[in-house]
Amino acid sequence: MLREHAAYYRKKIKLANVEDCCAVLSVGPAVWGSEVFCNGRSAGYNSGYSTGYEYDLTGLLKAGENEIIIVVSNCNRGGARDSANGQHRGCAVRGFKSTRGGISRGVSLKLSSKAVITGCCAELKDGNFYFTADIY
Repeated sequence: MLREHAAYYRKKIKLANVEDCCAVLSVGPAVWGSEVFCNGRSAGYNSGYSTGYEYDLTGLLKAGENEIIIVVSNCNRGGARDSANGQHRGCAVRGFKSTRGGISRGVSLKLSSKAVITGCCAELKDGNFYFTADIY
């Protein structure tokens, strides 16, 4: 878990029924990385300079109250930083100093019904690629 040089975002939400749902949490770009926890369980970690990420919360959400925590860090998972607190990778070499941090775009939770692909076909025809799938 990210700890040093980290900010924590916490949101509690109530959901009626999530048994047959797919749940994806989209987290906008963070300075260095982000980690998401849903009801005390890790949904994953992403490291990449200003890279947004989608976390699969399917199976982590429950009917009733849910707690989602997003941890955003200005340093890598091992705790090392490029230079001064909050500096962008590579930019410090050019003398750029920044103290920005956090999530630079929005956060959204998408719930959708589960879909199953029962058959698919890929075909190259007349120089064009065609893909078909049976989904229910």
